Amino acid sequence: MKIVTLGDSLMQFNGADTFPQEGWPQELPNYLKEGIPVHHYAKNGASTKSIETLGFYERALADTEEGDVVLLCFGHNDEKKEDPARYCPAFGSYKENLVRFASSFQKKGATVVMFTSIERLKFDEQGKLKKTHGDYIEAMKEAASEAKAPLIDLNALTREEWQKLGYEGAKRYFMIFEEGEYPSHPEASQDTTHMRQEGAKWIAGLVANEFRRIEAVKGLLK
Repeated sequence: MKIVTLGDSLMQFNGADTFPQEGWPQELPNYLKEGIPVHHYAKNGASTKSIETLGFYERALADTEEGDVVLLCFGHNDEKKEDPARYCPAFGSYKENLVRFASSFQKKGATVVMFTSIERLKFDEQGKLKKTHGDYIEAMKEAASEAKAPLIDLNALTREEWQKLGYEGAKRYFMIFEEGEYPSHPEASQDTTHMRQEGAKWIAGLVANEFRRIEAVKGLLK
């Protein structure tokens, strides 16, 4: 049994060359029983359309075996209307692709868990957290329902945390830091989308906690 991840940059495995950025599944093994590997097929910049063009969907499907757990999370890049190579309408090809992906993995005997997108750290002038994913959150929920797959609502969970902490409190989770703070990333960063290591660890812990309510996957945890 293994975990297979398929998604975008919030899930992608990052090496030393991109430290401190991490995809949250990198930290998931800290919560798993010994001997459960995580196979990474998430790709920076990928949408449900481009993940097929790039070949990662096919590779993930070929790698999946009966009894595996597949984690699916897209949305950040499907939203990009300006990029026809990636754009998928929320209640059109985005939702359709998700249901199709889930069905394909399920036919191989895998358990599919689907995730809404992590909220970006963007506040309005009144200090209220913006909703940056539009219809894609509801479309993911509908896709999970149609696929009869458990859903973890990372959007709601992260929105609650970011609003509670505020920008200054939550920025430690993101790729937001001053020039010279990291030798491998010497320039300053104001990236309000991607997680650094601390954020990836926090999200992985959140996911592990949510796994405990899902009968098919709670047995993976320590």
